[in-house]
Amino acid sequence: MREREAQARTRARTWLVRAALGLTVGLVTLAAGGAEARAEDAFSAEAKQRFDEGHALWGRGEHEQARLKYAQAWAVLKEPDVLFNLARAEHRVGHVLGAYHHFRELLKLPQTDPAHTTLAKKLFADLGTKVSLITLAPGTPRGTQVRVDGVVAGEAPLADPIAVLAGPHEVVVTFGQRRRKRPVACPAERMVVVALEGDTPPPPPSPPPAEREAGASWTVPVVLGVVGVAGLGAGAVMGAMSASSDDELRLLSVGAPCPRPGAPGCQPLEDAASKASGLGTGSIVGYVGGGVFLGAAVVSALVLRPWATPNPRERDRVSLVPVVGPGGAGGALLGRF
Repeated sequence: MREREAQARTRARTWLVRAALGLTVGLVTLAAGGAEARAEDAFSAEAKQRFDEGHALWGRGEHEQARLKYAQAWAVLKEPDVLFNLARAEHRVGHVLGAYHHFRELLKLPQTDPAHTTLAKKLFADLGTKVSLITLAPGTPRGTQVRVDGVVAGEAPLADPIAVLAGPHEVVVTFGQRRRKRPVACPAERMVVVALEGDTPPPPPSPPPAEREAGASWTVPVVLGVVGVAGLGAGAVMGAMSASSDDELRLLSVGAPCPRPGAPGCQPLEDAASKASGLGTGSIVGYVGGGVFLGAAVVSALVLRPWATPNPRERDRVSLVPVVGPGGAGGALLGRF
């Protein structure tokens, strides 16, 4: 019984301690949150006061002082109206890059004042005629750092191109142990691409197809040679067939002599004689034509000299044209000698 009572008292004390701790933590958090909120309210009130002071200075024509007040307000109040007045003041006093950056940022925000939007676009376009943009080449490693005139200007991947005043600048691109430094001419209204590696020189121009092929073609000699070999082969085949037909004609002549042409029973003998004569003629034509074309192939090779590099002035001076007619075949050389 007493043991149970002791356990109950222990649990009650534990609950009370936990409740007290929870209440304390809650009060501290509430107080801290309230203090933070009061601090934010104080900062916002101070920023709004700076913004109003900037308006007053702008109205009196003190544009540089107004710009400073707007900059102080923008550090706390990230509102489009504050940013518009800051960018406009920078444009008026000639802070070209500051105005360009802030107008670019402003035009990305949701627009609530059409008049401000119209004027912002007009002034931003005017600033664009005075700046040049620098960007990194495609494939630049993530984390590559860009310095312009000794000042860190961005890191890959760039959210926006780096705006600089038109003119020459020193650009340093760094990634780990790799570093590239070079002067860059930045024309107004132009995009300049810089790379971590050195500029790759353009490949040498390819020679025109006529220069690559002139004087180095074996087409004509090879075609003529193939035709010549085919002619000789045809002549050999027809010669063999003609010899076979002659043997057949002799056998027919011995077994069935023909007293005169057109006599009864002479038709097979006459057909065999005609076949043998035709094959013999074809064989001669094949040998002659093949020899002519082979000779033309040799001549064309000697004249065209496809193994040598020609003088451009002598290019296309001579051409060989195959000639085939009813009475034979050959080749003709055309050109200047």
